[in-house]
Amino acid sequence: MPPRVEYEMEYEITALGRSLGPVLAALTDWSDVHLASVEAARHAYDAAQA
Repeated sequence: MPPRVEYEMEYEITALGRSLGPVLAALTDWSDVHLASVEAARHAYDAAQA
């Protein structure tokens, strides 16, 4: 049986968690720029394995 929370709690991100914001934004930006290259590399790898 999975655990349950039997009371309502309000959650809020901590300052430490918020400090990841710029890192995640940079990862998103990198992904936007390189997604096509990553997909091409994935397709090339899959084709070579077939």
